[in-house]
Amino acid sequence: MSTIIRIKRSTTAGDPSTLADGELAYSAADSGAVSGGGRLYIGIGAETAGDAASHLVIGGQYFTDKLDHAIGTLTASSAIITDADNKIDILNVDNITLNGNTISTTDLNGNLTLAPNGTGNIVASNKRITSVADPVNAQDVVTKAYLESNVNLEYIQDDIGAMIAGGTQNGITVTYDDDGDAINFNVADPTITIAGDVAGSATMTDLGDVTITVAQQADSVDLGTHTTGNYVASLVGGTGVTVGAAGESATPTITIGQDVSTTANVTFNDVTVDGTLTSDDITAATMTASGNVVVQGNLTVNGTTTTVNSNTVDIGDSILLLNSDETGAASQNGGFEIERGTDENVRFVWDETNDTFSPQLFDGSNWGSTTLTASEFIGPLTGNVTGNVTGDITGDITGDVTGNVTGNVTGNVTGNLTGNVTGNVTGDLTGNADTATAWATARNLSLTGDATATLSGVDGTAAVSAALTLAASGVTAGSYGSATDIPTFTVDAKGRVTAASTVSVATALDITDGTNNNTVDLLSDTLTFTGGTGLTSTVGTDQVTFDLDDTAVSAGSYGNATTISTFTVDAQGRLTAAGTTAINIPSTQINDFTEAAQDAMGSAIGAGAQSNITVSYDDANNAVDYAVATATTAVKGVASFTSDNFTVSAGAVSINNVDGGSY
Repeated sequence: MSTIIRIKRSTTAGDPSTLADGELAYSAADSGAVSGGGRLYIGIGAETAGDAASHLVIGGQYFTDKLDHAIGTLTASSAIITDADNKIDILNVDNITLNGNTISTTDLNGNLTLAPNGTGNIVASNKRITSVADPVNAQDVVTKAYLESNVNLEYIQDDIGAMIAGGTQNGITVTYDDDGDAINFNVADPTITIAGDVAGSATMTDLGDVTITVAQQADSVDLGTHTTGNYVASLVGGTGVTVGAAGESATPTITIGQDVSTTANVTFNDVTVDGTLTSDDITAATMTASGNVVVQGNLTVNGTTTTVNSNTVDIGDSILLLNSDETGAASQNGGFEIERGTDENVRFVWDETNDTFSPQLFDGSNWGSTTLTASEFIGPLTGNVTGNVTGDITGDITGDVTGNVTGNVTGNVTGNLTGNVTGNVTGDLTGNADTATAWATARNLSLTGDATATLSGVDGTAAVSAALTLAASGVTAGSYGSATDIPTFTVDAKGRVTAASTVSVATALDITDGTNNNTVDLLSDTLTFTGGTGLTSTVGTDQVTFDLDDTAVSAGSYGNATTISTFTVDAQGRLTAAGTTAINIPSTQINDFTEAAQDAMGSAIGAGAQSNITVSYDDANNAVDYAVATATTAVKGVASFTSDNFTVSAGAVSINNVDGGSY
């Protein structure tokens, strides 16, 4: 049988927080996804609380993956492994690539620099350097072909350059450009200057074309002498215009009475526009327009009076807002007023004190209430009505009505009604009829139903009264019910008794004990409950209680595992005495007591369940046998251990430490 030894392991990246000296641990986390995964750790050094001083990485999939590629082949994010010839197919160092026999650079237009340290040289080992470009700078390498074709020419050029440098030149500069193999001639640039009443100068460069710009000298022109045509001799301000600092050498300033720039506010007394006036902002004391004035934006009038002398005012809004400057709680009335010429004006005003709309007439000094007339009123009407009302009135009228009412009145009228009412009045009418003292025609009034009455000759001239007579219900007048009779009656929907009678009450009670019978007259006899043998009766409020009499027996439990209870019973089946007696039966008085006990124990053993142990009863030898199974991989049982690998202490088995030693 082989032994499996497992080290610490986890799918979490990184080494464990605790690792003993020499103990191994492996992180199986994906090394490509998280840091610290795919690594084998070992604890090294002195332990503190079971943790070694250092946790070292000694291997793992993270490192083997870097070696898992074809040898001698450069592989990204992997180690370099040479082939059997100690070679690698390609090598990249910064911007330099070594591939085969080629050293190349990867940065665009970058130089490849060979820089031996100190006095070291670049040695070609007696080999040619081929494919060299023609030289540009003085320190460039020269090829054999370039040298053969250019060396004689350079000598000649240098001689000529020396001759030019040794010569003398006036007004011209001659130089030799050895690098460019050219002779440069430079003529001095002359300067042309103009003086007098006009002045100017220009420099001719490289004998090229030149333009001279002249300027008139200061104070060199006399007006009227050196000039012809019209000129301004002086500036004089007109109405509303002021000219300051006028003179030949001065800079005059022309000023008007106000700022007339495009962003300024300009004020005129009168502005008359015959055509179209377009402006974002106009301020004027008086403005007259003979045509139409169209305001595309908002029109704001800040004056105290706005007068509109037109026959028709067309307002598109459905609501006309008055008192728009009102803030806080309402404090002033609002409405509209009608100018009536020589007659007093009238107005329709919202009264803030009474929260009502009211028509008002001006009497020359004060505003007073006046009459409101309309073809139709909808809503509650509070106040006096003067005039005729044609149509139906739905709602309550509070106040006096002066005039005729043609139509139906549905509601209550509180006040005086002066006039005729043609139609029905549904509701209460409170008030006086000023001219009505009697009905036009006297009427007889009859009340019918369960209560009847008759009023004759009612014409409204005097108060009338009538006695109501309640109709008979068919019940015979009298008293119903007695000590032996219960009254019965029938009631109709109006609460009247329509029938009455009595029902007799039973007064005899039959009692029996199953054998003997008796009758109790509830009106004259008394039913008595008496307790018999062992019973006591007690009469309480609306009840009779029967209690069992106490006996000489003490309440409690009798009999246990070692005693037997004893008791005495009377003729009524009651316990009159109770006690206990100790059990004292010698086993010798019980036939086959020992065998019976042994068989019972054997049966109990046979019925029990045992795991990895066999228990049997040997009836012949009166013995119980115990057999423990031998331990296997599938059965727990008896096993032995070698002292070399295992230690057994107090039944606990532990594996001895395996120490590989130190080096």
